[in-house]
Amino acid sequence: MFKKIICLVFLSFLFLTSGNVFAQENKNIVNVYFFWGNGCPHCANEKPFLDKIEKENEYVHINRYEVWENKENLDLLINIGKELGVNVSGVPLTLVGDESFVGYAEGYTSKQIEDRITYCSTNKCYRVSEFCP
Repeated sequence: MFKKIICLVFLSFLFLTSGNVFAQENKNIVNVYFFWGNGCPHCANEKPFLDKIEKENEYVHINRYEVWENKENLDLLINIGKELGVNVSGVPLTLVGDESFVGYAEGYTSKQIEDRITYCSTNKCYRVSEFCP
């Protein structure tokens, strides 16, 4: 009887953990585009938040573009703004799917970005990748 209980517990554990791994594997890749400026305090606050999100979620890829000192990245930002109709006059600017987030406030913008990443991980979102390398 004891062996049956141990076996059931072990099988339950395998089922539960394999379900979590399976769920993680079935998530859509979510590309996040983070446009920032060297010396921008709001950008500096957002960086660790995005690093943590990327580290904790295999399906999230953060694409980082510094725009104050890199003209190519600035041109890319301007072109994306024109194509998507997004206001690109300030940084940080974060794009997740078809949504943009200008500025950063821990607890407010961070929650909006997390919610959008979660949504895009299970639903098809418009991808900015056709404009970004």
